[in-house]
Amino acid sequence: LNNYVKRILETFQGFPEASAIATNGDFIDGGSVNKIILGGNQFKCDGENLVLKDKKPLLERYLAWDSGGVASFSSYAYNMSKINDLRADFNRGRHYCDAFFVIDALDKGEIVWINEPLVSIRQHNEQISEGCGVRDYKSTITTIKKEFKGEISNYYIDEYRFRNLFYRSRKKNHLPFPVIKFSLKMIPLLFFRSKAFRKRVFAVFWKR
Repeated sequence: LNNYVKRILETFQGFPEASAIATNGDFIDGGSVNKIILGGNQFKCDGENLVLKDKKPLLERYLAWDSGGVASFSSYAYNMSKINDLRADFNRGRHYCDAFFVIDALDKGEIVWINEPLVSIRQHNEQISEGCGVRDYKSTITTIKKEFKGEISNYYIDEYRFRNLFYRSRKKNHLPFPVIKFSLKMIPLLFFRSKAFRKRVFAVFWKR
């Protein structure tokens, strides 16, 4: 904790116009996908820090595995003089509204991610994301299409939809026909276009 606070304060001194600073993280429990795709960290980047100034690449990191992952929302520290008037809006993404809160912070100043795992994440069945359902990810997609108006490739949106549909259906042990139909369309596309997807597929077969 002391090292986290120290690095956050140092980084705010180096980036005084930043609206927010977050850090990389590792996993106490869970995080199997991140371990396969990102080596166990929350995100990948080159160098000591990743400085984000544009909403599009940040949003793409939320949507697609190959985009490099995102800093945990719990690792964020904010420059309150910059974001004091920002509020999370549940109508934009429902339980995923934290992503849009971070994206909105870019309107107030750059966001800096420290490329050092200074927080540890525990994934468990009681966390909010485990309770997220179809309405949550559909609200996220609706918000993206409304606010970004074609700036985000449908490929990223379809990958995000596929991940959520497949995960929620598998969790319920029920794959309705529309999910099967969409999956049959997406799996070949992802296999050829997404290195992260291939790594995950190979990891599943390797375990067998």
